[in-house]
Amino acid sequence: MMSPSEHACLFGLFPFLNTASSVSAKKKRKKKPKQQPRAGKASPPTEDRHSETATVAWMLTIIATLGAEIVGGLSVIVTGGWNVASDARSPFPGLMLFIAAVTGVVCLLLTPLVYRFRRVPPPAAITYAAVTASVLPLLVAIMMLLD
Repeated sequence: MMSPSEHACLFGLFPFLNTASSVSAKKKRKKKPKQQPRAGKASPPTEDRHSETATVAWMLTIIATLGAEIVGGLSVIVTGGWNVASDARSPFPGLMLFIAAVTGVVCLLLTPLVYRFRRVPPPAAITYAAVTASVLPLLVAIMMLLD
């Protein structure tokens, strides 16, 4: 008497089940020898260490500036609805604006250095976003001083 798995293999219902006949048929087939992957030479880095360092510092200042802007903006929105005297308000949004302005100035100073050191210039969209994000806290601080 045949087992249920053998019946299923006979009728082709479950071809992945291993039976004695299918295992022996697989052993009879000749296997092609596998080709070994060729060990290619690693490509040399396209940028030197100074340009990589300048780029990483530039990107970190962009992230710090954007983070301070977002956190400061959210804190202004959250605390804006509170009816509190101006003396009792939190200095946190002002601190975040100061941090964003300082890191924004550093980002603006690093932008020409990145263009000077790199062989391949950064994407224009990244540069436009970096300059916009760096100038924004300075404009907000000027607007606050004029009020």
